[in-house]
Amino acid sequence: MKGDSLVSPSKRYLIFTIATSVVNAIVLVMSIFAMQYILMDDPAKIKLFMGLTLLFHSIAMVNLAIFDGYFEKKKFSMIKHIIFASVYLPFSIALFFAPYNNIVFGTFSGVFVLTVSANRLAKIFEVKKLVPRILNGILAGLALFVAIMMFISLDDPDLFYADMTIMQIILMFLSLINIMRYAFSKIQFMTLLKIMRKTYALEVLYGLVVLIISFSFIFMVFEESFQTYGDALWYSFALVTTIGFGDYSATGVLCRILSVILGIYGIIVVAIITSVIVNFYNEVKGQSDEEEKKQEIEENKEK
Repeated sequence: MKGDSLVSPSKRYLIFTIATSVVNAIVLVMSIFAMQYILMDDPAKIKLFMGLTLLFHSIAMVNLAIFDGYFEKKKFSMIKHIIFASVYLPFSIALFFAPYNNIVFGTFSGVFVLTVSANRLAKIFEVKKLVPRILNGILAGLALFVAIMMFISLDDPDLFYADMTIMQIILMFLSLINIMRYAFSKIQFMTLLKIMRKTYALEVLYGLVVLIISFSFIFMVFEESFQTYGDALWYSFALVTTIGFGDYSATGVLCRILSVILGIYGIIVVAIITSVIVNFYNEVKGQSDEEEKKQEIEENKEK
């Protein structure tokens, strides 16, 4: 009990969020390495990094189970993640010792994608809103299709490697989603959307997007170094975000003038929107927190 009192619930939540984000980041990196060696057709490295990917993915599932059970009080989701972790862990160990061939890796990959499909199907029953249900249903269907293709393509090396690459992309996407989910879990996005509507931030951003699209077309026409519209759009993106990769630059007078205008506009828009949203968000969040405290006090009085 003394040890628990030294660490507040908010700090425990922060520690867990960081740990979960780190584990999912490792899964993301391992899956990128695995996909790279799949493309290079290096069996030994494929075995190593696919095994490490599933190993850390099982750890991520355990973290999710703790999060859903301890913080979110979602028993169904907690049990689901524990089941998935119990599947991934032996598979990851088996991958280190199993011989590399299409049947072994096709079976392992197919089962993994089937669990992804099962997870999305379970999400349909967990969420209450219609749009998330539809999205999870689409993801479940896509994952099921990939799993079927994995089993069908065991005798076709080219198709098999293509399916393996798709499977790794799915894993990378899920890891990225999990990182974002828990890193931004405390941000009230509906409140943020209301603030953007009230402050006309969406209109300002829309104006910036229109400016980028139109200026990129002018850059493509008047700049010889921009061979395609994509090159011009990439230059505009680097200009507005002040990244400045240096791979493209404007040389003509007209394009340099437009670059100055676009760069200044981008800096002003980003600075203004950021400051306005942060200030309004803190104000609105403070009001909502006070209302929640008042409701808790009233509920305690009634009890």
